Amino acid sequence: MVDFWCTLGQMVVDPNFLNVVDVATHPSFTPVPTELYEKGVKEVTFTAAGHSNANVEIHRSALQNALNNKGVRLPVSLYTAARIAQLKTVDQAKLSTAAEQAHTAYQAAAAASGLTNGPGGTLAAALGLTLLDSEVSARFVNPATEPQIANDLFLDSNPNSPERRTARAFAAHANLADARDTLLAASDWPGGCREGMTFYSGFRRATL
Repeated sequence: MVDFWCTLGQMVVDPNFLNVVDVATHPSFTPVPTELYEKGVKEVTFTAAGHSNANVEIHRSALQNALNNKGVRLPVSLYTAARIAQLKTVDQAKLSTAAEQAHTAYQAAAAASGLTNGPGGTLAAALGLTLLDSEVSARFVNPATEPQIANDLFLDSNPNSPERRTARAFAAHANLADARDTLLAASDWPGGCREGMTFYSGFRRATL
């Protein structure tokens, strides 16, 4: 999952980053209509689920090259390529809106924190995970839990470094919650199905 977080993190930094996944030229995701029934009555039909084909390997290679060009040496999984292709196929507008909202939060955070060089792989992964998971966001904002989540994500050990300050400011920015809701709670998932990482009480979340 780290490659997925890092990919989303690069999207946060550059809303055009995912343009390398060209589902128009190389369609790789075929939505499959899914019907939801309640007590024998069809409530809704949606097409978030589906099948991927061999073109997903083209997308995986494109993402791999794009990350490498950012100086991130991290293998990109077929899951990540397929998931991005799915998002772009099912609702490109939603993904684009979320990217712009998150980018606004990142720009403000980086400027306030003095981050002048683009994020490395660890900060990019932290940005992507924070975008996905409100609990991780809350841990960055809370001074009591920030050191542990920063350590789990291998961020700079100096709490006053631009990297750490950017992660905290990004997590606290109002636009981040809007971006998360746009990305995870849109019409792709009727019935409230989300991709937030929810664990049982007391479970220490796995990061890197």
